[in-house]
This record gives sequence, C-alpha cells and structure tokens, in this order.
Amino acid sequence: MRGAHLWQQVTALALALCAATACAGDDCPTLRECDIRERSCQSRTARVAACLRGGDPAAPAVDVVDKDAFVEEQVQSAREAGESPEERDVRRGLALLALMPWTDDTGELTREHWTNVAAFYAPDTGGITILDDGSALDDPGAVILLLHEMIHALQGPELDAAYYEQHAGTFDKELALSALIEGEATLYMDLGKLQGYDVDVEDVDWGSVFETFKRGAWKRERSTDANFTSASSNFSYAFGGAYLNQAYREGGKGAVRAAFALPASSSREIMAGYAVARGVPFRAEPNEVGLPVVPENFERIATFHLGTWLAEVFIDAWSGPDRAFDDYVDSGFSGDVLNIFRGPASDDVTSVWRLRFEQPTQAEAFVSRLLARQWLKAFVEDRDVIVVASTDDRVTETLIEGLTWSRAPERDELPPAMTAARGAVRIACARPTPETH
Repeated sequence: MRGAHLWQQVTALALALCAATACAGDDCPTLRECDIRERSCQSRTARVAACLRGGDPAAPAVDVVDKDAFVEEQVQSAREAGESPEERDVRRGLALLALMPWTDDTGELTREHWTNVAAFYAPDTGGITILDDGSALDDPGAVILLLHEMIHALQGPELDAAYYEQHAGTFDKELALSALIEGEATLYMDLGKLQGYDVDVEDVDWGSVFETFKRGAWKRERSTDANFTSASSNFSYAFGGAYLNQAYREGGKGAVRAAFALPASSSREIMAGYAVARGVPFRAEPNEVGLPVVPENFERIATFHLGTWLAEVFIDAWSGPDRAFDDYVDSGFSGDVLNIFRGPASDDVTSVWRLRFEQPTQAEAFVSRLLARQWLKAFVEDRDVIVVASTDDRVTETLIEGLTWSRAPERDELPPAMTAARGAVRIACARPTPETH
C-alpha cells in the first residue's frame, strides 16, 4: 500500500522544493509552482505537457474567468434557448428509464453540469478557460489542472471531425472515446505530478488508486438523476485513466498512441481494462432486430446505442438499494438499441430498449433484478432483454404482444438540435486533488 499512502501524503512543500532543485525524472522539464495566470507559467507547463506526450510546445491561449458569473451565463442561455419538442420528448423517454430527470428546467441541468467543472479546452477556438472559484491559482493543484488542459490542447488537432466520424457515431462509442481523451490527459497529468514530487511510477499502487477513483465516479453517477448527460464526466476520468495508465505501464507512449489508432468501441471495453479488452469482441449490437415495428400513431424521434455504463446505471436504479461499484461483475451485456417514440397520443412518449447478452441465462438474470413498475415491463427473447416503458401505462401491456422487429440504424439518430450539440463538445475537467485522485 506504499503508493496509495504516498499519493495521499504529498504536500505543496514538495513541489515548491522542486522549483529550486532538479527533481529526478526523464529529460522533460519539471512542473513548478507558479501563477497559472502568468504567461511564463503557461509556457513552462505547455513544454512539460509536450515533452510528456509529444507535440508542439506552443502554449495555447489561457483565459481565467469568474466561475459564478460564467455558470450563471450558461444557465441563462440554456433557459432562453429552451428545449425543442423533440429534445423534450427524448429527455422524457430517457426519464422513463430513470436516466434523465423529468424537470423542464434546462437551466438547472446546465447548472449541475458546470458546478463540478474547473476548466475546459474548447476545440473550436483551441483555447483553455479556467473557471476561477476563489481557489488559489498559484499552487500545485492549479498547475496540475493547467497541465491536464494542456494535454487536451495537444490532442485537439489530432481528434478532428474526421476522427470522430470514423470512430464515433453512437453514444457508447463516444463514451469510450471520451474515456480515452480524458484518460490520456489524466495519465500525463499523473506523470507530471509524480515527476514534480520526485516519485517513481512503480512506487505507486495504481490498482488501489484507480479502484478508489472508480468507486467515487460510480457514487457520483448514482447520486444524480441526469445520468445520460453526466455519464461522460463521471465515467471518463476514472475508467479512461485506469485503461491508459495500464497501457502506458505495459508499452509506454507507443501503447497509448496505439490505443487511439484503434480505439475501444464501447464502455464495456474500457471497464474491462486494457489488459483484458485487447483483441476481445466486446460488442454485439442487435441492430438486425433493433427497430420495433409499431403502429402508425407512433413517431420515432431518436435511436441510441447506450452501452454498458448506462445499462449498469439502469439496472442499479431499478433493482433496490444502491450497490457499491466493488460489486460490479461483467454481466455479459454486449450491446443495445434504444428507440424513443412520440405516441400513441401526442403528449405520450414510449421507449423501447433492446439489450443483448452473450447468453440467455444472462438476459434472464438481468430481468430478474428489475423491480415491477406499472409503466415499465421487460421480457426475455432468447439472449435479448426487451424493455418497454411509456407515459401511457396501457402501452406497456399491449405493445409487447405480437411485437415484430426490423433493422435499426447502426449510428444514433437524434433530433437536429441534439446532433449539433454533440458536435460542439467542450472538454472540461474538475479540479484534481490528492484526495480524489
């Protein structure tokens, strides 16, 4: 346990001493305690980031803004924009599965998102924004936060629209990509931190560090009712960090780069870990029978492939008391298709979710954990679980009878406003601390 204890006991004094002495490590410059508002501090941190990862050491523009004012601006903007009827019904369709809240206050959802954000990199501008919440901007934590965002700035030119077009296309694939993006930034943030404190990578009990990190991520995910929108921030750092940390320790920077060249295509692969997931076919989406044939008074407004992380959140929400993530065991879940319909009445929403497992017994075990709800029914069809939920309770009883299926799209299909929003994602992160990671 030496590494875990060491990780928790580091102090600002150690990094301050590194500012005056040459700390052990490779040929990269060492992080120094400095004011991240100053250009000299930004330039040095950018050089550390470029040396650790590889890339152009030129420092991107860094803007420091008042967090409270920034969040209120985002909240007001969200309330003014509101939701389109299609966006509202998608949210309600996810709420039927306990993956989004019923509230119509888009401002509060926005506030929840930004509350835990300390900084973000904006791919459209190539700049970094630090949200000043009154915490010190000239201590080790601030420098480490800046380093994390500098790694994102190095990623930006490489992870362009063509890369996403090739490797994304579904919620689950994008969640896996988010885990790689945040995982790489977490990896090099950790390495820079260790170098600053003159600690060897092998002196850290990484298994213990990331198990604690994962438990915290799961707890945060289960403490919100906006799981669909919070999944990326709660999942990506801990699980992506663990995945690429193991890749680095096995094969160095080359293994990390290879993970981006042929990225994990599902949250299940990321959760399984780098050593387990390589070369294993973890995805088997039931697209060939993923689209239910429904009456004409049902209008399909969205199709998603949600993946393992949200399937685990769903089953936990519907099976009684919350469990600790230590109890997680791979359930054999391999893929899914969720379709959200408006109808049968104009104000009704119906969700039909097909989840595929490797074995029929695994599908039966999944259904057996679901607590009965009048508006939600589930049944097993071979190795698939079919979940039907509706704001019209009669639909859950009648739609299942004689339900037939056609081929679903392989990529998610969303309302135009949601598609545009997914194309303008900011890479944001919480302020790292020794206590949380």
